Amino acid sequence: MTTHRSGRRAVIDLGSATINLLVADVVRRGKKIRLNRVRTDSVLTELGRCLAETGGVGARQAALGDGIARFLVGAHDASSIVVVGTAALRTAPDGPAVVAELEHHYRITIRLLAEPREAELGVLGCAEEVRADGSSLFVDMGGGSTQVVHLTGGAIVSSDSLALGASVLAAAISDPIDEDGWRALEARVAKAVDALPAPQRDAPVDALTVGGTARRLASLADGRSRSHSDAVLERTAIGKTMSELLRTDSAAFARRHDDDPARVRLLAPGALLLGAILDRYGLASTRVSPHGLREGVLLAALADPEGWWLERPG
Repeated sequence: MTTHRSGRRAVIDLGSATINLLVADVVRRGKKIRLNRVRTDSVLTELGRCLAETGGVGARQAALGDGIARFLVGAHDASSIVVVGTAALRTAPDGPAVVAELEHHYRITIRLLAEPREAELGVLGCAEEVRADGSSLFVDMGGGSTQVVHLTGGAIVSSDSLALGASVLAAAISDPIDEDGWRALEARVAKAVDALPAPQRDAPVDALTVGGTARRLASLADGRSRSHSDAVLERTAIGKTMSELLRTDSAAFARRHDDDPARVRLLAPGALLLGAILDRYGLASTRVSPHGLREGVLLAALADPEGWWLERPG
């Protein structure tokens, strides 16, 4: 069967912690489509934190614009570019005005993804890694929200969206983290996770997690690159990293692990949330994928250029 490249596509993802670029070659083999990464880029904007602290995202509009301009240059050789927005832009009172100004200035169209469609596209982007048998869990950890998806045989059974993400949670704690602030955060996370569907007889036996915070936690646990495709993050490793984060400030932790202090500030709340979700379903570990929403967006746009962003019935 002949394999051939059929174009280079790009997606700009205006997330709630970071905004991200993916440029990929589309490779077709018969009816099967594969995406080969050409380049990626990421800029920390913390829209979720801005929304939590100010009630809007307008204060980060200039940073968003700078990132979009940088990414448009980075995607100069793509035949098409799609732009999506998620939780912070979707829920901010000034989100529509910010989106309209960015669209006008950069001559782009920004598709704001509804929560169910965001979950579907995340699963689609990891289709080759999702467990094909039995019951499993897919967790997409964003800066402003977290999608928790139950699957059976690789098909979505239900999805829930928590209005919590690492960027939003980080806005509620100090640096270094004080004990009272951390206890309050634990209670907030516990309340949200307890509202997720209770484990049933067909409780998930496997979990796949995506998102920058999960990749950072996995890389800290095993010392490998965050792009590694077969990382497994143990629940015990999450607890160990969280304990280290609680004993120091983000700058000291970043120096020790050669990381960015601004991104380190997201790790403790992200670890708390992911650990709570795993505990909810009695899971001792999760696989961590470098793929997810952006790949799903490109695949969906190839299949349905006129309506890929719309929620699917049923």
